[in-house]
Amino acid sequence: MNQTEIILQVKRDFEKIVDTTLVRLVSEYDRERRKLKIQKQRTYSKVYTIKTGAKNNWIIVLGKSPSVETYKNPGDGIAWNAATYFYDAKGLKVLKWTDPYLNVYSAHFFQRYNQRLKLNLNNPYEIIKHYLIHNMHNGYHCEINNRKPYFIGFSKEGLQLGTLEQGNLMLWRTFVSADLIRSDQHEMKQQVIRTLYAQWMKAVIENKPDTSTARFTWNQLNMLNGKYDPQ
Repeated sequence: MNQTEIILQVKRDFEKIVDTTLVRLVSEYDRERRKLKIQKQRTYSKVYTIKTGAKNNWIIVLGKSPSVETYKNPGDGIAWNAATYFYDAKGLKVLKWTDPYLNVYSAHFFQRYNQRLKLNLNNPYEIIKHYLIHNMHNGYHCEINNRKPYFIGFSKEGLQLGTLEQGNLMLWRTFVSADLIRSDQHEMKQQVIRTLYAQWMKAVIENKPDTSTARFTWNQLNMLNGKYDPQ
């Protein structure tokens, strides 16, 4: 498949998951939380694997959203993350759809993620799963160099570096752990936090803290301030 066909297939898969599969998984997740009597304050991240009609393997993570203090019901405060993966001539590829972009992660990205966080994981599936669980609510910074957009995705564990390519492809090239972050990158992260906080306060002042956008912003703030525990 060419680039356009890949983008369309991942987009179709993602939309089908949202419309059908996610409804079933949220219900299943809710039943498990209640059956196991999981504390309402816990995130309780749960991983599901599916194969779509297009024969693509997807990893889906569900958990209590940081935007709610206690879990109440499946319709209030569940966050989720999803990616599909496959192998081509260059090795492992992981794809995530975040409208209108297709995020592409290479095997090198996950090798660095595993290495720099000292996870000591040997199975690529386990590395991908760890990434999806711990990087559900990242905050982003963009800079333009020589007319090319460069992105930094900040998380609790560190940052990821990528570029925006033609055809709405976001290529994430490597991961840098928190202990290796430069002072200028740290200041970028603080600016992202200040911007998100201003957006959150605007929503509060306008009495709109329960909108999906405001909740997503609060999730990002919790992640960047180190208050997100996926367990």
